Amino acid sequence: MSNLTQSTAVTINLGPFLDASTLALETGLAGTMTVNLSKAGAALVARNSATAISYDAHGCYRVPLNTTDTNTLGPFTVSVSDAATHLPVMKEYEVVLPAAGAGAVSEVVTVTDDDSNPLDGVEVWVTSDIAGTNVVAGSLTTNASGQVTFMLDAGTYYAWKQLSGYNFTNPETLTVTA
Repeated sequence: MSNLTQSTAVTINLGPFLDASTLALETGLAGTMTVNLSKAGAALVARNSATAISYDAHGCYRVPLNTTDTNTLGPFTVSVSDAATHLPVMKEYEVVLPAAGAGAVSEVVTVTDDDSNPLDGVEVWVTSDIAGTNVVAGSLTTNASGQVTFMLDAGTYYAWKQLSGYNFTNPETLTVTA
């Protein structure tokens, strides 16, 4: 299953579409197909994007989705069916948070060793709870300066760090101000 980033416009490749009677590849459906979406297990509804669907190759079509189409976290199903012309086509995705987070404030987390040297390659993620169960951003990997940048809204968060060979005190409390 592939991931889609929450509230991001994207074009997916959907197919192949096969003729309902001959099983030949369908190449002329672009202007006629209705694409339905299920967000987080809800009933199927028509996609919101008004951008035209185009034929790609080998019975596959390029289907644009807009930010409204991808605005709900969780399972995401794309479905097209028309028993008169082609066999049903369905593809499943998972809508996930942007890796850096979806907030409005840039928050830099710096990770150092015991001698205050920056650590490159540390996996860092952020949760909204001290137990670490509600991940809101990450995971990201620190750069040569030992830094990662998250996009968070004002509030209290908890940064978690992991790197083989190091024991970090997790979590680190982050207080983000607007």
